Amino acid sequence: MTLADLMPNDERLSLMQNGITQLDQWLTDILQVGLLKIDFDYSFDQIISRMVDAKLGGIANRLSRIKTLDPANSDWLDMVTQELSLVFALSWDLKKLEHLPQKRQLALLGYAGLNFRKTNVAQLPGVSDAWLLLGQHQRQEDNLTRRTCWFFGRQTHRSALVLDFAFGRQRFENTYRLGQHYRGRMHYYPALLPMRALLADATPARFAVQSLPGFDDLSRYATKFTKALCSDPWLSKFPANFNNVTIQQIEQRFFVVDSSARSILISNNAETSWRLLALAGGLPITLFGEYDGRTLHVFSLLMDDRVVSIDTNQSP
Repeated sequence: MTLADLMPNDERLSLMQNGITQLDQWLTDILQVGLLKIDFDYSFDQIISRMVDAKLGGIANRLSRIKTLDPANSDWLDMVTQELSLVFALSWDLKKLEHLPQKRQLALLGYAGLNFRKTNVAQLPGVSDAWLLLGQHQRQEDNLTRRTCWFFGRQTHRSALVLDFAFGRQRFENTYRLGQHYRGRMHYYPALLPMRALLADATPARFAVQSLPGFDDLSRYATKFTKALCSDPWLSKFPANFNNVTIQQIEQRFFVVDSSARSILISNNAETSWRLLALAGGLPITLFGEYDGRTLHVFSLLMDDRVVSIDTNQSP
């Protein structure tokens, strides 16, 4: 299996390109009329429906998230403008798709809504390592359960995001245990900065977890995150390993703080944030989470050579 085999057929590609033309016209109208002068709900509903019809589900989902932002939030206009700029950038690149390298073509089509079959991704070259499960989270949406698993390579130090979905009472195909290493191959989905992957031929492996490579200086992590965004402006989640940081509560909000008093706001709910504060006990800790550019969702911390979950929605 090669990247060329993952490209959509001509009919699907034509349908998506027609949708991009409609999106481009809609974005142009927004610029001419002004964001605050349009019928916001009606306009977004119309373009979201067109994106779905054009098999551009990724763009439809991004527009739907924009529509759900709270106008009462003081940062609403900034957040909407930022998200729309990313939609515009994606539309701009997709309009010149045929002139781009094939790897970038596939990444952009994937962001736009092209789904890659697991069986095909599993045939792409893989990365072998012993993969430590550092974070696990489940979320229920109607009749669909989504499971997020973050792995970290023992030798490669690469991160991998494994997403699984289960419908109704269906069980997940694989069961993973937090803090366990798994020998296997990660097959990464096409992306500008590959993160999402499939774990193949996974077998449990026994390794001690005495420490984790990470950042004790939040400014250095910010530099790494900035470089990641330069590679992939549409990056929505980024793994975060922090060492020797403390947890502090300030006016009912919780923060990860480094030794130079730099901080990142924690987005976990009150219950898990209080649990994290109690487990840390005011001492420097090692923790893992995912960062979205604004806040950090903490999944776990390292205690007594064990990875301990602080997430109440961790899958069993």
